[in-house]
Amino acid sequence: MFNQFAKHEESFRTWRQDGLPGLKPESSQYIAFLASEEDDQKPREGTLWPHQWESFLRVIYAHEILGKKTIGTHGLLLNVVTGGGKTAIIAAVIAWLRIAHDVQKFVMLCPNLVVRDRLEDDFTNGKVFKDRHLLPPDNICAP
Repeated sequence: MFNQFAKHEESFRTWRQDGLPGLKPESSQYIAFLASEEDDQKPREGTLWPHQWESFLRVIYAHEILGKKTIGTHGLLLNVVTGGGKTAIIAAVIAWLRIAHDVQKFVMLCPNLVVRDRLEDDFTNGKVFKDRHLLPPDNICAP
């Protein structure tokens, strides 16, 4: 698979090192909520694994910093290995989109019934959001 993000790697790393400038305030606040108190470059324990955190930040960078003009109308695709925790990344992105962009409806495409059943179990009653502590306690837009 061709890595369309490769040409943005250096600017992404600089953006992270510079403290994530240019984000909507709501996005900055949500990232701060998920970030480790000891090191804001890492996720808070119990939320996302480091590679999930990296993927999550890439989504935000692509959407809010690069935008459609740079990324194109087709967007970007995250390629996460089997067992890499795609569900947690999806949940974090959904929470961020609801909190920072007021997106209320989402469609998930699944390759088969087994995956669909797992996702249904994880997302029913907000289980994945609660288990991964992905929502701020005062968040009124809980999925």
